[in-house]
Amino acid sequence: MAGRAVALRVATLTDVSAVCVIEDAVFGNPWAPDAYAQEIERPTAVVELAEVAGAVVGFSCCLLYTSDAAD
Repeated sequence: MAGRAVALRVATLTDVSAVCVIEDAVFGNPWAPDAYAQEIERPTAVVELAEVAGAVVGFSCCLLYTSDAAD
């Protein structure tokens, strides 16, 4: 990937299949597509993609919590 720009963006529901291709290749017990769809729609989650030349090459899925959420 040397010399190619990596673009980051927030995932949408149309990206679930691309996320699952990576998930299936990397993890022995991958999440189901519905699980990623739920995370994309969850207000306290952020699912971001890394793209090179328009192709999804990575992703991140994070939950956001404040100190109030832990109480």
